[in-house]
Amino acid sequence: MNSIELAQYQALEDMAIALINLNFSYQDIKTMVFRQKEKLSQGA
Repeated sequence: MNSIELAQYQALEDMAIALINLNFSYQDIKTMVFRQKEKLSQGA
C-alpha cells in the first residue's frame, strides 16, 4: 500500500466512523463507501 492508498483508506475509515456516530445503518454506510470509492477510482 502506498501513501496515496493509505490516505484514501484513512479517509474512508473516517467517513465510516462519522456515519456510525450519526446512527447510519450498515447498508447506508456500505452504499456511501462504495460510492466514494467509485469517485476516487474515476479521479485516479
